[in-house]
Amino acid sequence: MQTFEKIKQIIQDLSGIPADKITLESTLEQLNLHQLDLAEVVFTVEEEFDVVIHNEASISRLKDLVNLVADQIEAA
Repeated sequence: MQTFEKIKQIIQDLSGIPADKITLESTLEQLNLHQLDLAEVVFTVEEEFDVVIHNEASISRLKDLVNLVADQIEAA
């Protein structure tokens, strides 16, 4: 899953979280990503994938973000 791998790398780069701790099922709480951290991740993801994430509040697990991005890529 190329989208997941790119988002995983973005999270690693921005937060320093080891790759083995980042899974599709990881919650933001498990990753210790707070609202400001999430905003930075979302901004970077939007730039990387040329998408717009409208509802950050709906993101509780990493797979939620991956699905939002994948849905927009497929719709394009």
